[in-house]
Amino acid sequence: MREIKFRAWDKEYKGMLPVDGINFNSFGFQNFKDSSIASYCDESGKINVIRMSEIELMEFTGRRDIGYSEVYEGDILGDTEGHTIGPVYWDSETGGWAVGDDNFNGPLSDYANDGIEVIGNVYENMIEY
Repeated sequence: MREIKFRAWDKEYKGMLPVDGINFNSFGFQNFKDSSIASYCDESGKINVIRMSEIELMEFTGRRDIGYSEVYEGDILGDTEGHTIGPVYWDSETGGWAVGDDNFNGPLSDYANDGIEVIGNVYENMIEY
C-alpha cells in the first residue's frame, strides 16, 4: 500500500509547506475550503495551522524519481535526456495519476522511476513544456 501524505503551496507567502495533519471538521461541517485546516511544523518546531482556502494542497503520488525525490501532484517531470514531460495531475477519467499537457499526456505509471526526474513544480517554476 502506498503512503498517503500531502504538501501545500502557501498562496500568500509563495512557499511550499509540509502538511502534518488535516482537520476536516475544525469549524463544523461547512464549505471544505473555508472550514478545514491543515497543520505543519516550521523550522523552529512550532506547529502552525492554515485554512485550506490559503493553500493549494498536493498529494504524494506514491512514486519517486531517479534521485529518489518524492513525486507530488503539481510537480513538473523531465526525462533523463533533459526533455520536459509536463506536470503531474490526477486524471479523473482514468482514475489515476497522469503527466503531460494538452498536447501530450499519459499515465504516470508508463514512466519507470529511473526514467523520470522532478525538475520543478507548477507554483515555483515557469518551465515551458
